[in-house]
Amino acid sequence: MYIYADVVLAVNVVMNSIILLFTGWAAGCHYKVWRILLAAFLGGGYALSEVIVDFPYLYSPVTKIFMSAIIIFIAYGKRRWRAFAVTLAWFYIMSLFAGGAVFGWLLFVNAGGEVPVRDISLLTVGWSHLLMGALIMAGLFLMALRRLGMNISQRQWMYRISVFYEGRQVSVLALLDTGNRLFSSSGQAPVILVEYKALKGLFNEEVRRYLFEREPERWLTDLVQCPDSAWLARIQCIPFRGVGRSSLLLGFRPDAVDVAVKASQVVRNDVAIIGIYSGNFDADGKYNALLHAEVLQRSNGEEEANTCA
Repeated sequence: MYIYADVVLAVNVVMNSIILLFTGWAAGCHYKVWRILLAAFLGGGYALSEVIVDFPYLYSPVTKIFMSAIIIFIAYGKRRWRAFAVTLAWFYIMSLFAGGAVFGWLLFVNAGGEVPVRDISLLTVGWSHLLMGALIMAGLFLMALRRLGMNISQRQWMYRISVFYEGRQVSVLALLDTGNRLFSSSGQAPVILVEYKALKGLFNEEVRRYLFEREPERWLTDLVQCPDSAWLARIQCIPFRGVGRSSLLLGFRPDAVDVAVKASQVVRNDVAIIGIYSGNFDADGKYNALLHAEVLQRSNGEEEANTCA
């Protein structure tokens, strides 16, 4: 078998350049093209030496990690240790993306071919395979990055809230809804919408039975049949407008609501109303409440130790 050094070097330089570019984008590194190319050539030379130099210790895991660190240093310059470690981790992730994409494409185009899957090492890797592997890698990377970015962005608007009523407490994860304009019938108290299933532990047996045995459309119309007079005294009828219609939503006034605004601080609001929502806000169950923006603005400013962490 003949090995063409120029082909091995060129293939590795191209793939290393692509991997380093995606690593820089993922890690948020500022880079220069000439540094990327220089690091890619170093990586290509190291890969080429593996097939022409018979020295096993040169290709041990420790040496490979050391070479990866040198490549990252050449490509992006001196960085803080934490940032450097994150960049190195992204470099390995991108390498796995690239290797898996090229390997998967080879399996796909070889389906039913002359070379059996167990002898995949005998397949010839051409420029078209590298190009398709790079495109697949880019697609997978962008999809993962978009999904990750959406999750991070969403989490920035998440708040852990605790609702207190008659000595009982439930904790829910709420998404800050800046479009929420729901207020109590008096127009004074902002409304936090919470899924009914998340509030079950807050009610006594009589209230749970009343809500469970009826369709949500009858929660307000059948209130006279609820035996818990103390809870009925807390009831609020919340007017809301949907697309093309207006209706009323069942709500109640809890004893207090705590909102965790920082890792070790909560603010208490004792005027907010809880609106009971019968459905689900998020199909994946990432949150089960919608927080009214004015709940944070109208908090009484009391700060306590966060018991919801």
